[in-house]
Amino acid sequence: MKKALRSFPAAIRRQERAYREEMKIRKAFGKLSLLPSNTSTAKPVHPWRLCPFGEFYRKGHNQKAYIKKNGTRARGSVHPNECVTNQTGKDQLYAEEIQEIAKLHFATLTDLPTAKILSKYPNETAFDHLIAGWTKYWNEVFQPTDPLEHNFVKALITSESGFRTTASNGKKGLKRARGLMQVTDESVKLLSYRGKELKDHFVNLKADDMLDPNLTICAGIRWLFRKREIAESRAKDVTWPKVVMLYKNYSSLQDQQMQKFMGFYEALKYADKTKLKGR
Repeated sequence: MKKALRSFPAAIRRQERAYREEMKIRKAFGKLSLLPSNTSTAKPVHPWRLCPFGEFYRKGHNQKAYIKKNGTRARGSVHPNECVTNQTGKDQLYAEEIQEIAKLHFATLTDLPTAKILSKYPNETAFDHLIAGWTKYWNEVFQPTDPLEHNFVKALITSESGFRTTASNGKKGLKRARGLMQVTDESVKLLSYRGKELKDHFVNLKADDMLDPNLTICAGIRWLFRKREIAESRAKDVTWPKVVMLYKNYSSLQDQQMQKFMGFYEALKYADKTKLKGR
């Protein structure tokens, strides 16, 4: 008993040293692409991710003092950039990490959608790096046998919004759609871990985030992959144009607006403006 009591102060000092060392590591790694984690040995879902699978990235912030539900007062605290364990144990993306991924990795991408074909649209090349980056990211996460093409996504944006970041379908409530890819408020809810629509790879955003080009492209492409999953559960001969039919809620590939979309896609794919005739 006496021996244990004598060793107690030394144990406390060891814990204090370990804590200080951990804080040094967190501070040193705060600006790197992968943050240290004490709760998981899992690898990130993708090399661009900042945290291991089962954790999410939380940007450094100051937590103000607040009153808990039980009436006690919680002291304010300072949090560094960190990886936080999520309750679902699944893959979750939040706005902060989506912005960091684009900032760290997209500017150097060279495989971009075709340019100078849709030149009648202002901003027609403004989002090419975001389109290329998120198309590459989701392809590498899901690894489909028929990969999604970045020109396909660019054609969808053209038909949905004409590259207008504030575009809206004019509806209200959950059917309201805004932004480059016209993701509805309902779809935003379904993409989150609270939506009970996805089994994994959740994208947790707010409806107003669809006005941000980076966030809406990330969410829109994720929703395309969900639509493909639904289509494949109903039929075997699923193609990306058929997925777009679901995305846009068209009944046929011969729909006028669907044909317009296909014209944009073929013009971009073959770098041929003549495909745009009449569009």
